[in-house]
Amino acid sequence: MGQFSVSVYISNMKVLAGAKDFPEFIVLHAAMLGPAVEKSIDYSRSGYELTLQANEEAARLIKIRFAEVGQKVVDSLTKTAQNASVGSLVVGAPGKSVSEQSGKAARPLVDIAETSAAAAKKPARTPKPKARKMA
Repeated sequence: MGQFSVSVYISNMKVLAGAKDFPEFIVLHAAMLGPAVEKSIDYSRSGYELTLQANEEAARLIKIRFAEVGQKVVDSLTKTAQNASVGSLVVGAPGKSVSEQSGKAARPLVDIAETSAAAAKKPARTPKPKARKMA
């Protein structure tokens, strides 16, 4: 690949050196930069898509993991409740199941992952140059 880059570079320099005037030089130079710009845009898009997929996968895994943990807690409390005497076990908020409580605990983490994925889907804004004040 290094040899290819050097040969392309030398070839491009010969073409640019053959320009008759400055406007022709600019046109040739712009034509040579086009493929490089397209490659870098494609590379950026690939990285963006990989990041987006990773965020979505992370959100999915967090949901799965919290569901598993919630189920283990429910199973554990069920076994404890079956083995405890009546009235000796008070767990959680009144009227709410453990799975509801664990689901609420996982929600902020899932919200963060979903917000990150949504932000990654938005196109990047290019900052506008600030106007300079005249003295």
